Amino acid sequence: MDDSSENLQAKLAHLSDHLDNSSPTVDEARDIKAAMQDIIERLEALQSPKR
Repeated sequence: MDDSSENLQAKLAHLSDHLDNSSPTVDEARDIKAAMQDIIERLEALQSPKR
């Protein structure tokens, strides 16, 4: 899995667009939001200084 910042940001944008421009079910919306949270956490991990 490519965890580059650019790739993660692209995935996040895609999920956001999907959430905004479709009519997901409650379960689909929950899954999308969980995936977005995972990506945000991975982006934060990339940006935090290595210890």
